[in-house]
Amino acid sequence: MKKSEKKALIMMATYNGEETIREQLDSIQSQDFQNWELYISDDNSSDKTREIIAEYQQRDSRIKKILINKKFHGAYANYFNVLEYIKNNISNDYFDYYFYC
Repeated sequence: MKKSEKKALIMMATYNGEETIREQLDSIQSQDFQNWELYISDDNSSDKTREIIAEYQQRDSRIKKILINKKFHGAYANYFNVLEYIKNNISNDYFDYYFYC
C-alpha cells in the first residue's frame, strides 16, 4: 500500500492556546504525510483559540470538528472528550493511524 493510501486520524486537545495554535496547525499541515483528519476538543478556552481553529477549518477541510469540553476539565478530560467522540462517531476501519496532538 502506498503512503498516500493510508489515512491518519489526529486528536488534539486545546486550552487557551492562542499564542501557539497557529504554529501547531501549520506544523501539522506542512508534514509530508497529508492524508489525515483532525478532530479537536477545546477545554472551554477564554482566549481566541477556537476562533483561530475555525479560521483554519474554513481553509482546510481535513480539520473536521471542534468539540467544546464543558462537563469536566483538565488534560485527561479534554483528550477523553475527543476520544469518546471518535469512538462513538467515526468508523475504526477508516483510519490506519491514530495520533494525539
